[in-house]
Amino acid sequence: MIILRNITASVLANITVRVISFVTSLLLIRYLGTVGLGVYTTVLVFVGIFSTLSDFGLTTLMTREISKCRENPYKSSIYIGNFIILRIFLSCIALFLMIIMANYLNYSSLIKTGIYLLGIASIFGVIRGVYNVALNGYEEIHISSFLSVIYSLCSSLVVIIFIIFKMSVESLFFLIFFETFITSTIAGLIGVRYTTIPRFYLEKENLIGLLRNAVPFALLVVLNTIYFRIDVIMLSKMKGVEDVGIYSGGYKFIDFFLLLVCSIGGSFYPRLSFLFSKSPE
Repeated sequence: MIILRNITASVLANITVRVISFVTSLLLIRYLGTVGLGVYTTVLVFVGIFSTLSDFGLTTLMTREISKCRENPYKSSIYIGNFIILRIFLSCIALFLMIIMANYLNYSSLIKTGIYLLGIASIFGVIRGVYNVALNGYEEIHISSFLSVIYSLCSSLVVIIFIIFKMSVESLFFLIFFETFITSTIAGLIGVRYTTIPRFYLEKENLIGLLRNAVPFALLVVLNTIYFRIDVIMLSKMKGVEDVGIYSGGYKFIDFFLLLVCSIGGSFYPRLSFLFSKSPE
């Protein structure tokens, strides 16, 4: 029943988020035009690629580890605390690399401003990501699915405000910055309610062990992200942001139908990890 509930909640939330995102994308495409959309997409993809470095495969690893020890609140709180510390540390490194690479590629001041703002926002977003993992590990996927819909609605509200007040692309990046801060606060409050309060007890061996075990997952996530998203970065330098806007506008239709199967697979993963910890056979 738990798996069925999780699959149902995950699939419904995924479809809802996809529909909201699709409609929001159409509004943005019409309002921004090809150049504005190209700038917006370039920033999002650029930050997204480096965000996978800050994740370092820890999301998948921690889902497994928290699933195994969720019946031990103290141990799971230690894991969550260490996860937060590692993610913030790696996010700071990723932000530093973003700044260096954005200047090396000689992007316009508008694109660099967007990269800096969303790069800093990704550090706030660590809390959102951590408690999404914790909720999945506790098999409270219906809660994390509900939160994903809330995040999507908040993002849509940002776009609506942006369009109604006829703001600039730079203002859109500031709105996303504040939206990330607000949704991360919501995720932290709800996450603590349904999982546990993190304990920031540093264990050097544990941190090193987590990083070592995360390497295979990190390679999978980083290579997968580069494979699917490097095209936008290449196009932005080879042709320009206007062509990125045309390309990404068409890609939105493909993206709408993408990754639905992941919502099903993600529902099984915590349960399988938990059962394996109980009986490896």
